Amino acid sequence: MTTPSTERRIAHRVDASFPISLGRGGFNVALAMCHNVSTSGICLGTSDGLAVGERVSLTFRVSQSDPVDHEVQGRVVWVRRNESSHIRLWRYFSAIAFDQPQRWITIFSRSRS
Repeated sequence: MTTPSTERRIAHRVDASFPISLGRGGFNVALAMCHNVSTSGICLGTSDGLAVGERVSLTFRVSQSDPVDHEVQGRVVWVRRNESSHIRLWRYFSAIAFDQPQRWITIFSRSRS
């Protein structure tokens, strides 16, 4: 596990909470929960630690009224233990950098302002 040493965000992040299907090695293998999201990446809670550099796929809807299953690919850039969690389900936070910018998130973030 690594902890980021400097701030590297390239896009504004929005606090959000929605479930995510996490795929590893071509299989949907875990449930994760969004902590915050931007056009360039997402921070999510997981029960197991991911490996920095690991390739993952994410499938999610940002709200119950969202008509689209968003499917994005990315790479794990950091992982840290969630020290504040008393719930064992989200023991880790992981930051995922999207392979391609997700412009639709800009619309989502405006609707939450």
